[in-house]
Amino acid sequence: MPVGQLRYAAVILTGGGASRMGGVDKTALEVAGDTVLTRVLSAVDNASEIVVAGPRPRVEFGGGRVAWVLEDPPLGGPVAGIDAAVASLRSTVVVVLAGDLPFADGLPAALLDALSLAPSADAVVPQDVQGRWQPLAAVYRTEALRVALRSIGDTRGQSARTLLKHLRVVAVLAEELPANSLFDIDTQSDLEEARNRLRTG
Repeated sequence: MPVGQLRYAAVILTGGGASRMGGVDKTALEVAGDTVLTRVLSAVDNASEIVVAGPRPRVEFGGGRVAWVLEDPPLGGPVAGIDAAVASLRSTVVVVLAGDLPFADGLPAALLDALSLAPSADAVVPQDVQGRWQPLAAVYRTEALRVALRSIGDTRGQSARTLLKHLRVVAVLAEELPANSLFDIDTQSDLEEARNRLRTG
């Protein structure tokens, strides 16, 4: 049975500083009537566990299914957020997604299916069209991820790509994934582009 049909956990990272957008909470921005966070959570709706690493918003998400954690200290970076989120996971596989991926629908299933074809891999990590690794849109075997985090030591301020040095990683190319699924919102122009893509279909 493909891994994509089995139980998996999802970790969503929302605790970034969004410095290129003046510190605004990118996950609260609206795209086609939904917040970006709502869209990302919808992409992992079939996960057995959902943990968001970042400040808890005033509005409840996920009908009580979503657990919230915060790295200590806050704004410790994505690796610190992952470290805080995976501590209590029970699932053997975890999909990690940045909270600013408005077109993530379909991405978890594609990653999980790729992992099912790589039984000796610790992780399946996309490479974008420029060949850059995207570890915040990837799937990991949970225990291997925990071991990698322990190998790093102090996770605060670490680049997410540092994790990959401690894992057996299989790449999946962007063109093998759902269209636009790696598109993230870093700037105001990215936000406008996301809205335009949805308007034009």
